[in-house]
Amino acid sequence: MDELLTQFLIESRELVDQAVDDLLALEKVPGDRKRFDDAFRAFHTLKGGAGIVEFAAMQTALHCAESALAAARTESRPLSAPDIGNCLRCLDQVIEWLDIVESAGAIPADADPAEIVALFATGVRPVAAAVPRAVNDE
Repeated sequence: MDELLTQFLIESRELVDQAVDDLLALEKVPGDRKRFDDAFRAFHTLKGGAGIVEFAAMQTALHCAESALAAARTESRPLSAPDIGNCLRCLDQVIEWLDIVESAGAIPADADPAEIVALFATGVRPVAAAVPRAVNDE
């Protein structure tokens, strides 16, 4: 793996950790402006790093999250629980991609940001498992 990609991995993992910490803190104190600004900055910097190493899928996914954060920032409102959940899901995807880059030593050519893009397009967090409804046999 080349030096640029190694540095990208190190910095990206640090930024993901920071963003997760900030988002989890915002769940507890939604109006914490410093945490909000720090989370926004982490997403913005992650997106920029993805652009530098030409990781388009990661850049696209992070752009969607950053746009949701920017909308809350522009409207001067706290992040909603779905916004926070979507941003955390985006970071989960980023971690999966970073793990692939680390093991393969290269940007995955088949990385697809469609799930993350759809998440932010609808504003709804996907449900991990559907709860079956009771069937009335009467």
